[in-house]
Amino acid sequence: MTSGDTLVVKLQPTPEQKQLLDNTAQAFADACNYINKTVNPNWYVHIQLKSDAPKPIKSDKVIGVDFGRRDIAVTSTNKSWSGKEIQEKRDKFNRVRASLQQKASQGTRSTRRRCRQILKRLSGKERRYQAWLNHNISKAIINEAKQTQSFVSIGILARI
Repeated sequence: MTSGDTLVVKLQPTPEQKQLLDNTAQAFADACNYINKTVNPNWYVHIQLKSDAPKPIKSDKVIGVDFGRRDIAVTSTNKSWSGKEIQEKRDKFNRVRASLQQKASQGTRSTRRRCRQILKRLSGKERRYQAWLNHNISKAIINEAKQTQSFVSIGILARI
């Protein structure tokens, strides 16, 4: 099959996927082959859905959110996410990195190679953890706003 050929695929969506497809304004699909095309052809279909934005709710309720380093997020409803855990995580990663970098600059050849492998494996782990934590915090704030049918205002809480 060449890149210009048409591929017909029978789509068997789950009920949730079918509902998404039915409520979609536009859909784009692309069939892609990955890995080695000649030895083990594996195909997947990438479907992009474009839907209309949900209608905004009318409400007078507001949840204010303030961000910081000591407390990652504090809401006007007195919910707080402490930054102590993430600071301990950062300190731990710094200690481990410093130790491995020191060992990687001296020692036997195998020790240096092993330290570089470990540093490579750990690279990005702190960033991914921070992104995961931020995602969970924002998800909790948005879920609270949905339950109470409130708007979310980000900024200085003293003005709310």
